[in-house]
Amino acid sequence: MSKHPDKKLRNQNSRTALTPALMEDGSVDYSSVTWKFPQYLATIFATFGAMAAGTTLAWTSPALPILKASAKAGDDIFGLDLTAAESSWVGSILTLGACLGALPAGPIADQIGRKRLLTATSLPFLFSWLLVAVAPNVHFLYSARFLAGLATGTVSVVVPIYVGEIAERSIRGTLGSFFQLMLTLGILLSYAVGAFSASYGTLTVSSATVSALFLLGAIWMPESPQYLLAWGRREEAVRSLLWLRGVDNPIAVERELASMEHDLTASAKEALDRGGSGTVGVLRELVTSPVTRKAALVTLGLMVFQQLSGVNAVIFYTESIFALADARLSAASSAAVLGAVGVVVTALAAVLVERVGRRFLLCLSSLAGAISLCALGAFFHLQRLADEQGVVQGLSWLPLVSLAAFAVAFSLGLGPLPWVMMGELFPASVKGVAGALAAAVNWMLAFVVTKNFTGLTSSLGTDGTFWGFSIVCALAVLFVAFFVPETKGKSEHEIHEAMQGARTRWRSRTNEPIKIVSPI
Repeated sequence: MSKHPDKKLRNQNSRTALTPALMEDGSVDYSSVTWKFPQYLATIFATFGAMAAGTTLAWTSPALPILKASAKAGDDIFGLDLTAAESSWVGSILTLGACLGALPAGPIADQIGRKRLLTATSLPFLFSWLLVAVAPNVHFLYSARFLAGLATGTVSVVVPIYVGEIAERSIRGTLGSFFQLMLTLGILLSYAVGAFSASYGTLTVSSATVSALFLLGAIWMPESPQYLLAWGRREEAVRSLLWLRGVDNPIAVERELASMEHDLTASAKEALDRGGSGTVGVLRELVTSPVTRKAALVTLGLMVFQQLSGVNAVIFYTESIFALADARLSAASSAAVLGAVGVVVTALAAVLVERVGRRFLLCLSSLAGAISLCALGAFFHLQRLADEQGVVQGLSWLPLVSLAAFAVAFSLGLGPLPWVMMGELFPASVKGVAGALAAAVNWMLAFVVTKNFTGLTSSLGTDGTFWGFSIVCALAVLFVAFFVPETKGKSEHEIHEAMQGARTRWRSRTNEPIKIVSPI
């Protein structure tokens, strides 16, 4: 008897239903029989929030030069002649808002649901663009950026948790990488509009359109089945999982729901053992439990290295960096090229992450980032030493190549994978609070780097600043090599067993149900 007989495919009510194969021992083969398109669709709906965040992150790069140019031209509507200090606050106050927005996001999502919170979060995004459009002074810009930051921080916590809960194990890493992919798409949109239209109004409208798409996507996406089970809404969890798996087999769905219920029961027991499920209890578990302590170490470490690599300084001030470099290609066009590179490579990383693993991509990303930033620092060092720029006249290509290489390196690992692993490493009992803490640390460091980038370049020089970022990336290689576990293709139980130090072959047991199928 063939081990994998042909599967019959038929359409039922706009769903794909697959008939599973029978194994030689009479058991059902659950591999490769679910229709994964609904999971991709729900992930895209949720990560429109990441795209909205990307437009807000990159907005300052094209917008600040446009505002200054309009002010010089005497435009009273879209012209604001901001000082260096005001420009710095416009760029960095978003990350401060993101830090404050991230802190309560996990507990709130645990109370009202992932879908409801993401739907509500789209409104601050939209209102912030209204403030940007009518801003008569810099204080309106501060308010708009802070409001957008609150929404960005919320999205950065809730979206990775949501995607991790709806995804099958076989595509969990790929779907988790969508957060960074959509973020880079938002960045590219801002860069491209700034390069090809140079219109403040067009830039604002295009960004607001992305926020509107996020609102529509959040309305249409299903709620997380794991959240619904946690609140005793089992019938809704069944409907959600049927939709996400693209099958029409309640029996098969029951098997996955039973596995989720087992994990939730174990989490509830852990909460009782530590004396409660509140924030204080979670923080106590983060310190006392070996699994959660290592998960926190790895996650926070990755977040620290992600931000201290200087990525947000590069995003916020891309055009300014290219202007300093005096490259032949215009600063706006160079920024658009950089954004396009980031999108392409992040998409490549989403494909590779389930093939080569998280650790390899993180090490490669950090090493390549160190080399590219070192080269950029060398360019600015030569430029500083040059009396009449003769020394660097033949190297005007180097800033674009170096920053493009950094975009490639960052997008391969340091960009998407800390968010992926945040959703994988923490047990369900602490995921909401721990994820919020990790995201808050991430955005606080982003605020520190972006707010002080101008000061760093003044005190250390542009060359010394980028060499410092390069050293951070080099240290990240060592951190990943010694502390970060591989999670590719692992169940939650296997990941936590490995972090406890138990020996494991990192594979599923033959009798473990890992997929959902349609009726036999």
